Amino acid sequence: MYKLRAHHLLCMRLFVGEGYSDAFASNMQRCIDAFTNEPSLEFQLVPACDDICMHCPNLNSSYQCSQGDQNILHKDRLVAEILELKMLDSYSYSEIGDKILKLMKNAEFERCCSTCKWYEVGLCSFDNLVANLSAN
Repeated sequence: MYKLRAHHLLCMRLFVGEGYSDAFASNMQRCIDAFTNEPSLEFQLVPACDDICMHCPNLNSSYQCSQGDQNILHKDRLVAEILELKMLDSYSYSEIGDKILKLMKNAEFERCCSTCKWYEVGLCSFDNLVANLSAN
């Protein structure tokens, strides 16, 4: 079973091929493809390093972000709270898409994502999130 942290549930819906490294981007795409090909596939929501983090060049030998974890943990808590998710519970990818459309509003998206590197360079937006989810 895949393990995913809460903020990656948004990242996966907005991913456009950019990443911290080629290995990270390839792994992210592999995870997205698995869930896109089988939307009922379940994952466990985890409060720490997940299957996407495993290929991040910022991951240190203690499985912590070498750039600091506090901002990431804060994002995870916000996303989980907004989407009414519980850590260590299992969810399907399609279920999360429905929750995002129902519960995530622009103000919440801004709270969760506005400090992210990928948001700051213009790769992520609430409008793109809604468009991507509505297209599926």
